[in-house]
Amino acid sequence: MFKITFTPDGTIRLFKTSLTYNKPRNNDGILVDEKLTLSNARFADGLFHKPGQEASKAIDGEVPTENDWQKKDGFAHSATENSRFLVDLPTGAIVNNVKIYPRNSKYDGHINGRYTTMTVKVGDTECEPLQTLTNADVKAAVFSGLQWKCNGATGESIVVDNDNWMHFSEIEAFGSAPTPVELCEPAVNA
Repeated sequence: MFKITFTPDGTIRLFKTSLTYNKPRNNDGILVDEKLTLSNARFADGLFHKPGQEASKAIDGEVPTENDWQKKDGFAHSATENSRFLVDLPTGAIVNNVKIYPRNSKYDGHINGRYTTMTVKVGDTECEPLQTLTNADVKAAVFSGLQWKCNGATGESIVVDNDNWMHFSEIEAFGSAPTPVELCEPAVNA
């Protein structure tokens, strides 16, 4: 992509827009994933279970705490079974991992079998769960999150499908997001 500007003396300046990936590094200089900024969370049907359980609750930055078990809202909850959740990625993002925090509830019916068919895709890439999705694994991951490995997948959004009700407290994605930079090309006189 190019940007053209004209100076008062009639010089045409041509700028080339490029994307660069600024990945953070740890103290040893090894590249590490960054938490990506997600936007436009939604259920595919546009519906949600009840007020306070909108899809946007899954990207509000609030992961479950010990005291959340009695909450009846503050998490995303689909209006129907066989639901689809979508959330947009930054343009050009590379996704290595997705983490979903299950709903924190002491009622077993909120977990039993609700996550066993959950799948996560980034673009055309189906991500691989890093744990089984048994009831015990889901309960154990309420505070640490269920994780999917996406191996550098790219796409416009993350899609979560489930053959059951969908309800979770937070979704996070980790990888790299490019930063647009303008590179000044040599000026051309008009």
